Amino acid sequence: MQRAVGSRDRRPPTQSVRPRRKRHQFPSRMPPASGWPVNEDAWNDLLTAETYAEFTRSWPVYAHLNRALNDTLFEAYPDWPDIRILDLACGTGATAEAVLQRLGPRGELHCVDRAAAMVSLARTLLDDPRVTFEVRSAERLSASRAAPFHAIVCNAAFWHFHGSPLTDMARLLVPGGSLHFTVPATYVRGGSVEGHPLQAAVTRVLAEGHAELPGAIRELNPTQLDATAAMCDLEPGRWTPLTYRSTQGEFMALLRIPAMSDWMAPGLEPEAREALLDQAMTDLDPDEPVTVDWFVVSFRRRAGAAPKA
Repeated sequence: MQRAVGSRDRRPPTQSVRPRRKRHQFPSRMPPASGWPVNEDAWNDLLTAETYAEFTRSWPVYAHLNRALNDTLFEAYPDWPDIRILDLACGTGATAEAVLQRLGPRGELHCVDRAAAMVSLARTLLDDPRVTFEVRSAERLSASRAAPFHAIVCNAAFWHFHGSPLTDMARLLVPGGSLHFTVPATYVRGGSVEGHPLQAAVTRVLAEGHAELPGAIRELNPTQLDATAAMCDLEPGRWTPLTYRSTQGEFMALLRIPAMSDWMAPGLEPEAREALLDQAMTDLDPDEPVTVDWFVVSFRRRAGAAPKA
């Protein structure tokens, strides 16, 4: 397989439109999650969005994933193409900002997220005439008026979608268009089964004290996805391995974002989740090196595919 790491982003020509990041004052110290209300959608909270945005700019994992996504997304196009791209589950705009660095001056980027708080903050952080925003869930993409697209990108979220997201996204692509998403290997059937120590510690604490809680991770099956792809005019998926090297400290910071710990322990009140994390982190060294395996996954719509209704 072709690796999706190692290449450097080239800078666009001077005439390209460059994204301008608006000045936004993040809180210097975030309050503990124990003071937050329980939301039906854990991401739809402004303080959660601010915490998440601060994390994406303070730690390198999202930059690493976005660089790999960009390399895969733009490999089929000339430099800085004027194409239409959908950023699905856009969050606060970290992936969009990376895409804009390589999108042509007349290209278009449509950013979609189900959490209004995330979209609201993304609007304040990204100031670029090529970008539009929409509050919409992945399950209701077919109702979006922004389609069709030459490409769809989705960073670190695809496995959370319900229904048949691959089928829904295929309908939004022009013939020859492509979908690209990232997923940890531990969430892929047949992928790596080794998680980092913090993940193992959280799993152990859950098993010891909260065995009644349901799991929240949807495992992706490459064989089933290829079968679905064949029914919606997509070529078989290409799974490009990606290795990320970091420290325990980054994953500790990641799980302090309330929505990040919510999916690991659905049903727990914020105070209980915070206590669970404290217990899991007790004996861990934040400077301990960690290696996490990911995949960059690509599906391409067949060039001769008929238009979808």
